[in-house]
Amino acid sequence: MVCISRVTLLLEVFSGVRRKLPVHELIFLVLMALCFIDKAAAQLLQLHITDLPSRTARYAPTAICSRKPQGVSSSKLDGTNGFFIEIENFPQKYVPGQTYEVSILGRPLPGASAHQKFVDFTLTVESSDYNRLNPDVGVFKLSSDQLTRFSEDCPYSVTATSTVQKSRASVRWTAPPSGSGCVVFKASVVEEGERWYADDGELTRELCQDFENTDDQGETLEQCCACEEAKYEVAFEGLWSRYTHPKSYPENEWDVRFSNITGASHAASYRIWEYGGFATEGVRHLAETGLTKALETELKLQSGNIRTVIKAQGLRYPNLKKKTFAVFRVDRKNHVVSLLSRMNPSPDWMVGVSSLELCLANCTWVAEKIINLYPWDAGTREGHTYYPETVEQSEPPQRIRKITSSYPPDPEAPFYDETGTPMKPVARLTISRQRLYEKVCGADEERMAGTVDQPIDDMRDECASHEWTAFGPCNQNCVRVRSRAYQFLEKAQAAQCRSTLVHTIPCEECGTFNCETTPWSSWEDCPVTCGRGWRTRHRRFKNKMANKVCSQELMQKIPCEGTLPECTDDVIPSECAVTEWTEWSPCTESCGEGITQRTRLYRDERIATLNQCGVELLQEKACFGDECGSLEPYERCRLPKDEGRACRGQFQRYYYNPDQRKCVHFVYTGCHGNANNFKTYEECRDECEIPLTGDSGDYETSIVSGGPTFPGESDPIQKDSSHSGPGGHRTGGAGSIDCVVSKWTPWSQCSQTCGTSRKERYRRIITPAQNGGRPCPEKLIQRRRCDTPPCPIDCQLSQWTRWGPCSKTCGSGFRERTRSIKSSNEVPFEYPATIKDAK
Repeated sequence: MVCISRVTLLLEVFSGVRRKLPVHELIFLVLMALCFIDKAAAQLLQLHITDLPSRTARYAPTAICSRKPQGVSSSKLDGTNGFFIEIENFPQKYVPGQTYEVSILGRPLPGASAHQKFVDFTLTVESSDYNRLNPDVGVFKLSSDQLTRFSEDCPYSVTATSTVQKSRASVRWTAPPSGSGCVVFKASVVEEGERWYADDGELTRELCQDFENTDDQGETLEQCCACEEAKYEVAFEGLWSRYTHPKSYPENEWDVRFSNITGASHAASYRIWEYGGFATEGVRHLAETGLTKALETELKLQSGNIRTVIKAQGLRYPNLKKKTFAVFRVDRKNHVVSLLSRMNPSPDWMVGVSSLELCLANCTWVAEKIINLYPWDAGTREGHTYYPETVEQSEPPQRIRKITSSYPPDPEAPFYDETGTPMKPVARLTISRQRLYEKVCGADEERMAGTVDQPIDDMRDECASHEWTAFGPCNQNCVRVRSRAYQFLEKAQAAQCRSTLVHTIPCEECGTFNCETTPWSSWEDCPVTCGRGWRTRHRRFKNKMANKVCSQELMQKIPCEGTLPECTDDVIPSECAVTEWTEWSPCTESCGEGITQRTRLYRDERIATLNQCGVELLQEKACFGDECGSLEPYERCRLPKDEGRACRGQFQRYYYNPDQRKCVHFVYTGCHGNANNFKTYEECRDECEIPLTGDSGDYETSIVSGGPTFPGESDPIQKDSSHSGPGGHRTGGAGSIDCVVSKWTPWSQCSQTCGTSRKERYRRIITPAQNGGRPCPEKLIQRRRCDTPPCPIDCQLSQWTRWGPCSKTCGSGFRERTRSIKSSNEVPFEYPATIKDAK
């Protein structure tokens, strides 16, 4: 591609001098021969030579190639036949440097349930301005599904690797830098044989740069008129580096980091921090130290003005330019979001947003908001550099002020530029809407237990449904449930109907939630081997819904000391020097017991390998996720597949795919992810597939009773029944229906292959008790300890001995040192490691 950019410039020079200076022809031919290693460059040169009079030297990507499919002789058909280009999150404009997933796929044709399939395609991106010389249109990156490859004939293009039928093909596209203008995506799609389509309708998509969405936060509304609530994901991305901000950049890159991100979605009348205002004590503490406890205490005192407290892991070298994520919800009362993170090293600098509005004037919610972040001086400490000579408190405190290329006007300041060139952002915030929740405007919004999700009715003919069942009795979650099913299930699946099939309302008698908790767990071991640390213990709410409304403390910690009272530098030899421990990672399980990790690295891995250092680089400890039962019934089944962040390995899991209406296998990395994650197919099926589709497999759906019942199954509860009610359920009186539960699932595999391990099995409530019928059993999960062998002990080595004397008194010799095996699966023995030291 470098060759192409140079050739296009030479073409303009050559076209004006070729007839007068023959020597340039020789130079041109030599360059042409060198460039023939690049096919696209060769085509450009050939086009210039053969058609010079009719062309200018401007270069447009599609001018040198044909996107007509190979082996096809017919002309393209009109229209799209349901094929279209889809860009991730459906942006109307692109943000420079942002990466998007661009896909080609087809819609189901009328009367068909499956999506349109195709055998070949070509996707091209080009500049909208054909007069632009050497346009930058961004960069394609191939996905890992091996369905795409770069086109050999067309630059800035990707095509299919084979003619196997496919319903979707995707590629990653990184948007060009600011000022690159508009770009156009064009696709040609071969359905089969001679049937192909190109460029019409939704097979062409134009995107222009989003100038408003990157720096301008927009106005804050006094009142939000949106009825729905919305769930958002926020991604904090670091951009700060010695390449983007080279002036006075810290020499020790391990000092460079963003602290943990803290904030909340809250009412517009409340300010966590304010541009041009004064820092609160919590904001001051975060800006000066990076610690968030004081700010979190302030947020708790304002719980009436806050919907969701937001927390996300900070970023530090070498992962400073990666992303960290969190989720939160907003409603018509709490419709703005504020976030903060400390920049380290600095006196009191921070980045973030204050009261960022997510509600629109048309009573809807922003689909996506991208904000560039710049440093702010909290005004609590003196100093204009990363490492000020003296750190003194500002007396009196100053107002929070944005740091720019002209403020502070100190030539030593790292962001100061005497030319006034605008500075580059140090971070970027991307807020993406994940889901909308239908609500009733005017309902009692102050009482969380009284917030009611209104059922959705898809009014299309193919989405017709049976009548609702009666609401069941109040269950242990303090809600009543009713259900219904589609009349024409296959048609509804093909049409992707969105009608609500399971509806819950809060119980009137549950004015207050039961906030009873489980007993405290035992105190964890001290996580440090030297110095001081913290031991923790946990407990959980017995009521699944209590996480939303109860405020009891679920974690306690006490100080502890390692086996060594102080951490000394001579514990680890200099040749095995390591970095500081990272922060503990998020718990691998959002609900129940999981694992958290922290790591460190050798400062010089080559020397450490040479010296066979055995320093501990990874620590793990148990943790407890506190999000058990935080989702509404069946809400987890609507969450998108989330493989998690790279963590401990690969685990076979299942998730419910709403599009396919079934549980699908996927590989889970072990960390993060969401609740649509099941260890077994049976668990996923019972939780999502059966209730949402009505496809019970080996049992029938009872519309009268509102739930599926096993044909011929005899529940022990029914043995003394005098007569049966609808669906074969025992009725204990006029209109009463006993609870019906499913059979136990088979025992799952053991959770581990060694050490403490458990297996589980489940059953589910098929039909809740109604009208005074026999209640459901409380125990729906059984756990059993597995008989697994003890885990092998990792090899642990002692410290190296001192170097021995030289083997010779003159000439070349060698010295040696040894260390021993302290613990392993074998008998300890001396393990010599000889390193020659030539003299």
